[in-house]
Amino acid sequence: MNQQITEEYLNQLQEIEPVTLAAVSAIFTVFNVSVSIYKKHLTKAARRCQNLPQKEKAICMLMAKAQAKQVQLGVLKKGMQKCVKTKDPAKCKQKFIDKMNRVGGEQKFLKVRMQQLAKQKYDRKS
Repeated sequence: MNQQITEEYLNQLQEIEPVTLAAVSAIFTVFNVSVSIYKKHLTKAARRCQNLPQKEKAICMLMAKAQAKQVQLGVLKKGMQKCVKTKDPAKCKQKFIDKMNRVGGEQKFLKVRMQQLAKQKYDRKS
């Protein structure tokens, strides 16, 4: 039974075009690269914001996260061009759009939170 399933799977893999496999691999690579770039920017920001007072540090980190999300969006937009080489370009583009919408939503939330913290900072001074 297991051998039959394995043989069927191997036959299906042989039917897939090498270009499609390469394109799918490239797409997943783009997703992984976008996350690693985000983390890299965040690490740099943590060092930059390290010695700031508590409230300023929070604002600095939120700003850095929002900027890192913007860079991540750029990587995803560039990566979406690889969808042309896939078997189903529309489905591929939709995956990128879904990911970009999620990242964009996170970025908007970070910006709103940053504005809230900045407003609190100035409200308490008055």
